[in-house]
Amino acid sequence: MNSRIQRRRKLSVMICLMLMALCTRLYAGGQSSTNFQIPTDVVSGGGGDSGSANYSTSHTTGQSTAIGESSSANFTNQAGFWYTFYGVGFSCETGPAIGSINVEGCLSELCKSDLSASASDECGGNLTYTWTPLNGGAIIGSGAVVQFDPPDAGPHPCPYQVQLTVTSDVSGLSSNQTVDIRIKMAGDVNGDGVVNLMDKLLVRQHFGQSAGDPNWDVRADATCDGVVNLMDKLKVRQQFGQTGGCACQ
Repeated sequence: MNSRIQRRRKLSVMICLMLMALCTRLYAGGQSSTNFQIPTDVVSGGGGDSGSANYSTSHTTGQSTAIGESSSANFTNQAGFWYTFYGVGFSCETGPAIGSINVEGCLSELCKSDLSASASDECGGNLTYTWTPLNGGAIIGSGAVVQFDPPDAGPHPCPYQVQLTVTSDVSGLSSNQTVDIRIKMAGDVNGDGVVNLMDKLLVRQHFGQSAGDPNWDVRADATCDGVVNLMDKLKVRQQFGQTGGCACQ
């Protein structure tokens, strides 16, 4: 009887030891893939240095730490969990997607055209916006919102073209899109491609008005100074009879 009890006890102890060994293996075993490896000596409460050819970290993945963010050229580790990881095998090969480019309508050669764009990046990178005039004019400002400043006198191509290049700092890839900008002669206030009596009448009709007035018509402001005054009359007179630029009608 005693020998049976002893054998059962021994069997129970052996089973417990086997289960403990299995649990220890599951808990402390190495974690790895083709892109990283965390050896067993760092999967513990105390953490420690771990790394591979693709990353290194000063504390255990998943462990809360007061150290805060740690990073290398390939990843950022934010206090206890991976939130951005790009390394060998995780390279992002998708360029930014340009959503839209907003441009003002047909403007006087003395005005500046506002340009704005939106873009997204599946790689999660920071985006750089580069605007390049392709056939004249200049860009004022930088980033997603800029201004296009055409030459103050013609002849003007119709239309001017500006290329937007958006580049991701994660993938290093770029996407391009071109936008057309229609510029008219300053004296062609009604935008029909010729400076004539109709332009004189439009300036006379709104003479003395300022931006924000109830009947304000931005077309009559040939000089783009926010008021229809003698300078606008003089510009129409100066270019009277000329043709060129873009017809906006």
